[in-house]
Amino acid sequence: MVGTSVTLDTTICGLFEFAPRLKLVQCLGAGIEKIPLDSIRAAGVTLADASGSNSVPVAEHAFALLLAVAKRVVEKDREMKKGVWKRTPGVEVQGLTHVILGLGAVGTELARRSSAFGMKVIGIRKHPERGTPVQGCEVYGIEDLHSSLPRAEFLTVALPLTSETRGLIGKGEFALMKRTASIVIVSRAAVVDEEALYRALVERRISNAAIDTWYSLPPSAPSRYSIEKLDNVIATPHIGGITTETVYRVFSIVSQNIDNLAAGRDLLNVVDLDLGY
Repeated sequence: MVGTSVTLDTTICGLFEFAPRLKLVQCLGAGIEKIPLDSIRAAGVTLADASGSNSVPVAEHAFALLLAVAKRVVEKDREMKKGVWKRTPGVEVQGLTHVILGLGAVGTELARRSSAFGMKVIGIRKHPERGTPVQGCEVYGIEDLHSSLPRAEFLTVALPLTSETRGLIGKGEFALMKRTASIVIVSRAAVVDEEALYRALVERRISNAAIDTWYSLPPSAPSRYSIEKLDNVIATPHIGGITTETVYRVFSIVSQNIDNLAAGRDLLNVVDLDLGY
């Protein structure tokens, strides 16, 4: 069975007990937090996702958002369209510290781009000993998050959403950050507490936010607090991973897994149901 984290809901997964020949559920995306993993486990089937297929475009989008904040691109565009010529200086990202929360496929690609721009890069991941090393990137465990946040000029959230990561960045974490720091969110928004983010922005506890992934999807508003309308927020509608190249990579994973299943070979991107990713 092939579907998305939206279509593979409780109702659909509840039918798996009537499909004894079902062996593989293939998700077309990387986010699986809405899929009822208990139903997958009870049915005894394997869940695979398409993680890694959009790592390059999401990393590019995250870095584009970071640069847009640093160079005041959106702010100046809005002013120019109103006939305002105001040459407010931006900042150079070279030499600034970029803390990347989540050093999986997206985070690793983002670390490479940040390092290439001369930024000091700190990666935070659950298992710092794993993953692909990136030259110039310091890697720490999640227990070192609080000691890393005061160093950040930019914090990018690239963690999957699990019971452990939901609300990981909240009021206490924002209090540790510099008032000049900015946050970029390209994984599930709920990793960041919504009210805490709103308060941090309106009270200028942090400087800016650039957000591609939101707390709700249409027809609901992206945020209960209308965060997308704040003047120190750059908002995009979850487009970071949408490219023609991504579509080809996703269906390459799907087709390979179908072939692997038929041939009895190991499957790609199997989800650890205990970890939730």
